[in-house]
Amino acid sequence: MTVLVTGASGLLGAALVRSFAADAGVEVLAAVRSPARAEAMFEALSNVRIVQWDVMRPAELDGYGVDYIVQAAAETGSRAFVERPVEVIRTTVDGVVNVLDLARARKV
Repeated sequence: MTVLVTGASGLLGAALVRSFAADAGVEVLAAVRSPARAEAMFEALSNVRIVQWDVMRPAELDGYGVDYIVQAAAETGSRAFVERPVEVIRTTVDGVVNVLDLARARKV
């Protein structure tokens, strides 16, 4: 089974990646904007693969099978909510649309 976790380097996403990776029968695709940070976070987990994907863009995950998707990508900085509220909401909404498009295309 393969689980794709978006926002994998965030607080909730990273916890989910570690939880799923605890099961040796699960392969985790950790979708992040910054692979270097994620590689350092998950280097000890052999069943985690880092994939670079900003959910604000349509997914380009050719070559990866996906059975389940957990959407955890979000803008979480308090300052961003105050200074750029429209962009924060667009990130959430547009990001979910791109994740749902991937799920529909892959029949996940």
